[in-house]
Amino acid sequence: VPIAELGLKVQPIDLTIPQPPKAPAKVDPASAQRGKEMLDQMRTALGGAAKLESVKDVQYHAEVSILAGGPGMKAKQTNSFVKPATLRQDIELSFGKQSVFFGGESGWVATPQGTQNLPGPVVKQIQGELFRMLFSLALSDRDPGRTISAADGNTLEISDKLGDTVQLQLDGSGLPAKIMYAGEGMGGSSAVEETLSDWRDVNGMKLPFATTIVQSGKKFAEVKIQDYKINSGLTTEQLDRKSTRLNS
Repeated sequence: VPIAELGLKVQPIDLTIPQPPKAPAKVDPASAQRGKEMLDQMRTALGGAAKLESVKDVQYHAEVSILAGGPGMKAKQTNSFVKPATLRQDIELSFGKQSVFFGGESGWVATPQGTQNLPGPVVKQIQGELFRMLFSLALSDRDPGRTISAADGNTLEISDKLGDTVQLQLDGSGLPAKIMYAGEGMGGSSAVEETLSDWRDVNGMKLPFATTIVQSGKKFAEVKIQDYKINSGLTTEQLDRKSTRLNS
């Protein structure tokens, strides 16, 4: 899933105090069973369990049109992920470049002004992004810490013990057309809705090449993905190098 909003929340550093984790809501057996059926349908549409489980690392380049907060601006991104929980984002904005790295427990952000450790609230935001990655969500029934249920006839809900919850609205083929969740920012909690489109085949899987992000009912950004690289051999050590630029 595009993490377009991540870099923007870190520039400037978001020091919002996150809400304490919420325990997953109790789910009745019928809803849980329907949720597992919907998860299996989504997993099949994305390419199947074997393909998804084979993913070790992912990198993609994207062009982002940021529509919130004035006339808008353009950004270029490279987003990189290594299992189980390493993530890096390199973003190029009109006012400079920045890199954000998270290695599973902690990380750093590098800007033209210098480098600093990621504050706890930003770590929480990144953990939410990792939780919402399609490769992870589609295998949620393999994780005993996650709860799966049906929110309605075509909406799958997944939550974890850290208080993260996401709803995925499936289309007729089982692909997630929309991803909905509560995002934390400097203005407090806001409803976020990501609409995924332009699905294409990549290494035997279906992946979205376009995303529209809406926050609190207002369009926030549009993301156009240029390419995906799957299992290219990325390592945590490589992504942790502050001098390495990955958005070229």
